[in-house]
Amino acid sequence: MLKAKSDLPWLVIGDFNDLASPNEKRGLHPHPTALMEGFNLTMDECGLFDLGMRGRSFTWERGRGTESWVEERLDRAVAMANWCTLFPHATVYNRDSLSSDHSALSVELEGPRFARSRRRFMFENAWLTDTGCKDIVVSSWNSSWDDALPVRLKKCRLDLEKWGGDFIWRIGKEIDYLQAQLNILRGRRNAAALARVRELDAKIRSLLDQQNVYWHQRAKQHWLHQGDKNKKFFHQYALARKRKNRIEKLKDDSERWVEVSDVVRLAMQYFQNIFTEKGSIFGDSLDGFLPTVQDADNEQLLKPFETDEVKIALFSMAPEKSPGPDGYSPALY
Repeated sequence: MLKAKSDLPWLVIGDFNDLASPNEKRGLHPHPTALMEGFNLTMDECGLFDLGMRGRSFTWERGRGTESWVEERLDRAVAMANWCTLFPHATVYNRDSLSSDHSALSVELEGPRFARSRRRFMFENAWLTDTGCKDIVVSSWNSSWDDALPVRLKKCRLDLEKWGGDFIWRIGKEIDYLQAQLNILRGRRNAAALARVRELDAKIRSLLDQQNVYWHQRAKQHWLHQGDKNKKFFHQYALARKRKNRIEKLKDDSERWVEVSDVVRLAMQYFQNIFTEKGSIFGDSLDGFLPTVQDADNEQLLKPFETDEVKIALFSMAPEKSPGPDGYSPALY
């Protein structure tokens, strides 16, 4: 019915709740042949071709780690031939998920490439989930006890960069490794294999918690509690912020749009102009203004800062707030 309503190129992705062949299921009870025949007939009538996928062969499972463990390929991406012609480099990825009994499918299309500048230091709150972070900070702080505070912070920054520069990448690699080990065990049902599956599950969940903190920091959703665990939400929100904050083009003084590398040049030129303009001359226009701060208030404002006062102000900040010029977020303190 949907096919007859439009002749546009068509891509369908998601949970079809059916199988196309017997090898798309592993576990108890074979899938009914009549259902598979009806599913394939519908695909043929709609002119839809399976795009295949990279990753694990199955997208849904039930009873993981038990004798009744069942795996099926219920999710897939199918498209018409004219859609495949438009996107010849489209690739379907089957991505593992622990928050659902279905894995997540994504289709990546060939898109524009943006030049990336070197990323400045930013303290990663995910580092705090690793005991090595505290060791680095304590060691750096103790080795620079006679230096000024900015110098100590800089040394700590360099040590943290050296230790944790590829921290989130290492987590991803370790998750991939553990997931590969888990996939090897998927066809086994003996007691030792099932125990190993449960062990790998626990390790993967721990690493995913660290990834969750990483994306929580980038999502900037301060109304969520630290204990909230919704990596999918954080990831989507962080990507949305990234797309929203990306400046792809700007209009110059001649009303002409500039793109790519010229965007940086135009932005620098704009700020150079506004910060090098000659100052305005106020003359006697401010002569009628009188001080409104009372002596008692002024005395309170001029009092030296106290340690507790600074601590209260600092600790009242949300841990995921954007870092200052030194790259440290409030979470470090």
